[in-house]
Amino acid sequence: MYFTLGLVELAIFELPTEMGGYLVQPRVLARTKNIDRGIVTIENGKITAKPPLVQTTGTKRTTISRERFYGELAATIPTVVPRVKVFTTRLEAIDFRVKIRHEINDPWVAV
Repeated sequence: MYFTLGLVELAIFELPTEMGGYLVQPRVLARTKNIDRGIVTIENGKITAKPPLVQTTGTKRTTISRERFYGELAATIPTVVPRVKVFTTRLEAIDFRVKIRHEINDPWVAV
């Protein structure tokens, strides 16, 4: 499987009445971790466990440039690029770290 899961808590704070609205602070509480499993077989009443098969094509994470990310995204969904740029700029303005990576055999992902 080429995905991971995470448990995110959203702390919601009400802003003062003169400012109005709410402040939402997301926190990652837990993330999944990939665990390689062995192969267990039962033959003639005997249980044997073998190590996992070596994969020649893994899901190694590699970093890419923002230009390449936006270029690939524009080739797929050109209308969303300006909105994603505005969104990531706004996140960085409030001290969120935006890291763009590519998972081999997986679509481009902005994290």
